[in-house]
Amino acid sequence: MLGPIPSQRKIYQPHYMVNVIPLTLSNPGIAGKFYKINPHMVNIGGKTRGDFGIHADRNVPGTAGCIGIESEKEWVEFKALMLDYQRAGLREIPLLFSYR
Repeated sequence: MLGPIPSQRKIYQPHYMVNVIPLTLSNPGIAGKFYKINPHMVNIGGKTRGDFGIHADRNVPGTAGCIGIESEKEWVEFKALMLDYQRAGLREIPLLFSYR
């Protein structure tokens, strides 16, 4: 079951959380920093999905539910922002999804 990350309302959570300390992955579509989104796994309509994160979109544009940042300039700016959060002593920040 592919598609966008489900709204937090569909998983009965007030929000997701994003780790500000990245993992480094070698997956072809990621190949670099990966900011994990929690909860790790969610259940939607009897189907379990997970492993969501924010990463540079290094492959054909699009992801399997992650947030893929296509612009290299915006990716560099995003990583700098996350580093600022780390330096401020934060480990996670809230993330909301709203679909119309």
